Amino acid sequence: MKKGKRHFIAIVLTAPFILNCLIGCGSATATPESTTEEETVSVDQEYWFDLDTYRSSLSDNRIAMSEYREQYEADAASLRAEEYVNLDFSDCKFEPFPEGEELSVMAITIPEITTGEAWEMIENWLDYAGQEEEVDLKTDVIVVSERPGTLGTDENAEYYPFYDNLSSLETLQYGEGAFLSTDTAYISLVDGGLNAMSTGKISSYLNNGTTASADCFGDNTAGVVTSSALNELEAESYPLPGGSLSIREGADLVNTFYESGILFPAFADGISNTIRTVNVFRLGNDVYGYDYQVSRTYKGVPFVWNARNMNYFYRGSWFVETDDAHAYVIDSTGIAASYSNYIGSNEVTALLTETDLISLTEIAAQLSQKLALQASAVIKNTELVYVRIDEPDADHEVKYVLPCWHFSGQSMRSDEEIEIFADALTGTLVSCYGVHD
Repeated sequence: MKKGKRHFIAIVLTAPFILNCLIGCGSATATPESTTEEETVSVDQEYWFDLDTYRSSLSDNRIAMSEYREQYEADAASLRAEEYVNLDFSDCKFEPFPEGEELSVMAITIPEITTGEAWEMIENWLDYAGQEEEVDLKTDVIVVSERPGTLGTDENAEYYPFYDNLSSLETLQYGEGAFLSTDTAYISLVDGGLNAMSTGKISSYLNNGTTASADCFGDNTAGVVTSSALNELEAESYPLPGGSLSIREGADLVNTFYESGILFPAFADGISNTIRTVNVFRLGNDVYGYDYQVSRTYKGVPFVWNARNMNYFYRGSWFVETDDAHAYVIDSTGIAASYSNYIGSNEVTALLTETDLISLTEIAAQLSQKLALQASAVIKNTELVYVRIDEPDADHEVKYVLPCWHFSGQSMRSDEEIEIFADALTGTLVSCYGVHD
């Protein structure tokens, strides 16, 4: 499947304008003793990301993560008091320094799965949702592929029955998948696992003319009454359609679901899922639901997540793709609907692993020198994260992941929000993006 097809929801949000904020990115030779692991990824794919060039640009002005953990809070306080001409950290929230002891440059590859494995995932979800008797798998499940010879008699056909093509499609390759869409059930399977599914419970409760697919894509969860981190809301309880349930109890249902293997066979080594925030949304008079926003963590360091409801930021040569996953709970039986723009079982290979990073104060000083004045920003949030990168107008089978300091805030010169990603190993300004509300 290509980006932009509705059923697989890979939507590129184009910028109202793109900041010219790169002036340069100096580099230096790394200290070799900080490198702990190097591997190569074996895939039938051109290397659009040059690892040798990256390695040669590693900064020699770095500090061990284990040592910097003790220094981080002092650096944050120092930045709040610092007066840069184009950066204001005075009211910035600095997220806790992650638990990991190393940072990696990674390649994420998307494995083929057999049609039998795909079929089993679909059946497992229907069993979980209690919908085995509501769906006719022979007629309701559709497969998407652009391979020659698999489109039946109509050469312009885009979708065709999955069940009739088991012999012609023994495996589902990158860009291929299957979906099911009825009034009461929705499933989207792509790139090695289920990325969207719905029991239809929310749309059924609302009785507003929407179908099950609206539940997993957030169409029925817009009336948010409160939103915060899980640890700030977990003790609270709201009346749901299925009765009262605490936010902590709902989170336990989400974690159990992600660990069940229904979404994908297993997490990649080192990958786990973390609930980043919870939205409580209104379904009616004194009736609510919970929307748990989830992202990946790799060995203690989080992936950048979709806090601003944007999937992509643009640099001019790379996209920065954020994690965006939601699990919706409206009763104690389990997940009512779920959506994710990543598949946790995709293979992750560390190409280069370092135990040292550029400190926050050093990266901020470099950033201030590199940013043009028109990109001046009041920084509201700072965090060390992993980011996926890809090329514009490309859909590479291999995605690369870089460790970055992520700065988000407000332009000093306009009403735009600004997102900045600076590589924590090289100091390179990976992406700088401004967007209107």
